[in-house]
Amino acid sequence: LCIAIGLDEIERSAQPVINAEWDQVKAFDSAPWGPVVLEYEKHIGWGEFIWEYLQDSSYVTRVYDVNRKPYIGFQKRKRGRGFWPGTIQGPTYFSCFQGTNTAMNKSNPVWLWPAKFSDDCSPLANWADYENGGVQESLDRIWQWSKDSYIDFHLTGKKKPMYYVYRKQDQSGCYDAELRFGECVFERDYNKRQLGIATVSYTHLRAHETREARVWR
Repeated sequence: LCIAIGLDEIERSAQPVINAEWDQVKAFDSAPWGPVVLEYEKHIGWGEFIWEYLQDSSYVTRVYDVNRKPYIGFQKRKRGRGFWPGTIQGPTYFSCFQGTNTAMNKSNPVWLWPAKFSDDCSPLANWADYENGGVQESLDRIWQWSKDSYIDFHLTGKKKPMYYVYRKQDQSGCYDAELRFGECVFERDYNKRQLGIATVSYTHLRAHETREARVWR
């Protein structure tokens, strides 16, 4: 549904659409408790209870280490960080923390659709908002949030930041962009896959008019 809403926004836009994409490093393990505790305290007065509950938390998975012992989560985490993936509470706390990244929310008018799934971010914006600096200004705010929260993004390798340009058949011209996280420059990609949906080339048309957007199973 997250991807379908984004594709609908692209289809309805009269402009080319730029799509930036990046990923956090060890997102669940590195998420800080502090912002979550403050949010719970502000809204329901449970800050102290949540803090005490998190103090001795850990989790066990069915993944085994080289000695065939169950993996104990959070053993190498920094103090005051980490939530449990695969549980009800963990993603709830994690989502609360991600919500503090207000530049990546729907409330930011630059984004046609933020396309945020857990820690994976793939926001969409009209090309005009790239040209007027709105997209880079939003990325600067997101970068600052990561520094303030001591969160790292993948800046190299296969998960490094990239951008993709959707354009319709009648939209010609050069659409190269320069986007940055600090000193890291986003690379343009021409083949994109997200949550099982692959888009080839940089053209987006209706499904019955082209085979360039298809579902991969």
